[in-house]
Amino acid sequence: MNEALLTKGPLRQHIWGLDPDCRLDRDPSAADAVRGPDPADPAAWWLRVERQTSVPLPALERALFTIRPYLVPLTALSANRCAVLADAVDSMGAEARRYKGITSIADDLVRWRRSRVS
Repeated sequence: MNEALLTKGPLRQHIWGLDPDCRLDRDPSAADAVRGPDPADPAAWWLRVERQTSVPLPALERALFTIRPYLVPLTALSANRCAVLADAVDSMGAEARRYKGITSIADDLVRWRRSRVS
């Protein structure tokens, strides 16, 4: 186990992504998982930000890890956040887009977001 998890913290990080639906559970085998292709229209997607926290429990030689997801429809983002999101997606290489699961909509998303802020 990572020594830092047991001795430092609590540690907190925020991770962002884009989701084709607003499910909290991203397990593709869940009963309510969306099947089939993701929506092609970026306006149907959601911004997902996870606050991930680890709290050391040194007496137990363990750490508590929590995830708190926040989901916002892309259509609800302010103009400034639209621009920041478009710039972030536009700056990603192919590997990062694959990792984030947005390869199929990344270019359309950048165009859509920029058209909404100009």
